[in-house]
Amino acid sequence: MSSGATSAALRSVRGRIAELCGQLGRAEPTLVAVSKTKPNAMVQEAYDAGQRHFGENYVQELVGKAPDLPSDIKWHFIGMLQSNKAKQIASLPNIYIVESVHSQKLANALNKHVPEDRKEKLRVLVQVNTSGEDSKSGIEPDGCVKLVTHVIEECDKLQFAGLMTIGRLGDVSPECFDLLNKCKQDVLAAHPQLADQPFEMSMGMSGDFELAIEHGSTSVRVGSSIFGARDYAPGKGPEAALKARQEQQDKEKVAGDEGQQAKGKEQEPGQGKGQENDQTSEASQNNGAAAAAAAPATGAESSSSPENSSATKPQ
Repeated sequence: MSSGATSAALRSVRGRIAELCGQLGRAEPTLVAVSKTKPNAMVQEAYDAGQRHFGENYVQELVGKAPDLPSDIKWHFIGMLQSNKAKQIASLPNIYIVESVHSQKLANALNKHVPEDRKEKLRVLVQVNTSGEDSKSGIEPDGCVKLVTHVIEECDKLQFAGLMTIGRLGDVSPECFDLLNKCKQDVLAAHPQLADQPFEMSMGMSGDFELAIEHGSTSVRVGSSIFGARDYAPGKGPEAALKARQEQQDKEKVAGDEGQQAKGKEQEPGQGKGQENDQTSEASQNNGAAAAAAAPATGAESSSSPENSSATKPQ
């Protein structure tokens, strides 16, 4: 986009949100401008136009951008996050929230690496795979309450703030949003104290944020409608990420199977049945989450870094 185009697109998206919320008689959701693969100059232009919440999918990109941009930006990490990268994200001074917690292992890693001098707990959302697609990260809906409970009861440096989901690729329908709302009700039934505090529902991207708002979204993640189509370096697009992700999953599966076999040999007969191997569990939860499905050149926002990526619809 040319100079001035980003701020103009941002005004347009804000206008659409304001008009819809006026019709619905509800408060406007937080607009998260997803700036992945975009230069700092475009982020700065949106910032100068009043935008403060920005989202990034890639660890290295966020770590590289944050120090060179205004310190009062509220960064949302929304991509698939590996546990061994948790320290880099948790230690960012102005990381506002991690929206993609998909396993107990990741929650524990983030909790471990929150700096002692951080003034407040690190806000996190539990990502739920409501579409059932292998290309997306997130806990299965029936495991949502258990993961939320773990964050609340076992992670003293994290603040559970709500849920996040990605709608079905290429299908603008409310089913995924309805399912996330059901997950919310299940969480509230298990933890009624949460009813007395804000409960974030992060759902909706460039192609479906208006539908998401109609179904209760409190935070929409919009990228291509503000910044334009994604710019990927050679060898780092969705196809390359998908291949790299599959190779990583194969390695994790082998490691998980070997670990489970070794564990079984150590246990007495009848013991340990049904226990989860951490690697196997995380590999299952992350099935399909480290790369984007190939998207048209119309601006589909796909997390396609081999290091951490999560297939998305246009954001």
